[in-house]
Amino acid sequence: MERLADVKARGAGHGVFSRMIAGAFAGMIARLRPALRRAGRAAAQGVLALAGLTGLLCLGAMPAQAAWPSHAVRIIVPYPPGGSTDILARLVAQRLGEALGQPVVVENRGGASGSVAGAYFAKMPADDHAFLVASLPMMAINQYLYPKLGYDPDADFVPIGLMGQTPNVMAVSPALPVKTMRELADYAKANPGKLSYSSSSVGSAGHLLNELFKANTGIDLLHVAYRGNGPAMQALLAGEVQITTDNLPQLLPQIRAGKLRALAATAPKR
Repeated sequence: MERLADVKARGAGHGVFSRMIAGAFAGMIARLRPALRRAGRAAAQGVLALAGLTGLLCLGAMPAQAAWPSHAVRIIVPYPPGGSTDILARLVAQRLGEALGQPVVVENRGGASGSVAGAYFAKMPADDHAFLVASLPMMAINQYLYPKLGYDPDADFVPIGLMGQTPNVMAVSPALPVKTMRELADYAKANPGKLSYSSSSVGSAGHLLNELFKANTGIDLLHVAYRGNGPAMQALLAGEVQITTDNLPQLLPQIRAGKLRALAATAPKR
């Protein structure tokens, strides 16, 4: 994405995502044009890699071209619409479209913690107008869970630059009579088999963090995996589960509205 100059996050309505994009892209923009030019003598494709919401703009090699982009750009998202990864990708796509003067289309290909999108993208013909938002499970976890991954996260994708980062937050239903992690652990021990938590997929950060919490406290929680962050959060709001751990921007509006209660965040300080 060589012509990202002047891409800025505008408007308070975009909140956390706008500030994330504005700060992260400020240092990234100047590096993209030379990176694309250096890659222009080979042949492959690019990646927007997003770990949780730790974003890493990545690029493979691509065909030489006099002008880029010459037609619409595709951004492939490994989760269904409505989750934080999808929202960020759409904000990026909007800004890119304005800056590049070409349509930037978001294509959702959810499934298997990002493995479906990763395998699809890795097998695509060389295309310097196609990019991928690669999640944390896709790049760092899935190879340890799935014997036939369909792609090599080290060989098939080349990083370009960081997009942004955010902590994960453990949140519970306000109906649950707990306000701290200790109270949650005590409540779970007093009510074995009665609590469940949602995650965006098997092997996601939310899944692993809750399993770590279980292992450290010796409590019993049922894992319910959904297809993406959006459905996982909606399950908590609907009372299908009592707990979830997800990206801060995904949960923050519901926390501020009093519909969810935050217990802890994976950050060095509040």
